[in-house]
Amino acid sequence: MARHNRRAAQQRQQALEQAIEILKANPRFSAAQVQAHDRGEELVKHLSPEQSRFGTPERIGLALEILKIQAEAYLPLAEDMNSQEAFTVLLKEFGRKAFETFTGFPLEAVVSGRGDELQLIQQRVSHWVNEGYNRLIPSAPATIEQTAPDPSRYHAPETRESRLQSFLAEKNTTIAAVRRAADVHKTNMRQWRQGELSDISVMSERIEDVLSGKRPIG
Repeated sequence: MARHNRRAAQQRQQALEQAIEILKANPRFSAAQVQAHDRGEELVKHLSPEQSRFGTPERIGLALEILKIQAEAYLPLAEDMNSQEAFTVLLKEFGRKAFETFTGFPLEAVVSGRGDELQLIQQRVSHWVNEGYNRLIPSAPATIEQTAPDPSRYHAPETRESRLQSFLAEKNTTIAAVRRAADVHKTNMRQWRQGELSDISVMSERIEDVLSGKRPIG
């Protein structure tokens, strides 16, 4: 590796370590780690022959899906400009790993053939960077019509478990079936049951949709 490449690699590693330390200050960092790991492990359990071969269209699809899983897990940690900048550093590293997943080689080692796939990865990284900034935009003041929330959306955390158990008994189903119908990870389901997810989070809304019958049990 050329000297300037080694220096650039060292700088990237230092920036990555600093970014991780910033994000670790968020109490939800561990949950993000678990979510990214578990969903990634589940994804790669049953790869097709095409997905297992480097450089195939199916392989780039796999790389982008892993990038999405990682971005979705760590996105909630972007709560201010400092953590957003750290999230951006993390995303860039995920993008580099996505290219390596696709080609089998580090980005620096691929002189030719980067082409459309690298551009596609960079576009997805930019998308998630923008999603992080969107989280920092203050919400507009609620209008009169907006101040009356849907009562079915707002429940005290301590009532969630009792409502869930009543639903399970009524439908003769399982928590796993509810989680699958809501399309949420088991970590999110546990956080919802323990009151760690807000009532207006996307994951909470999906679970509430199942309990209210808006999402059917498969």
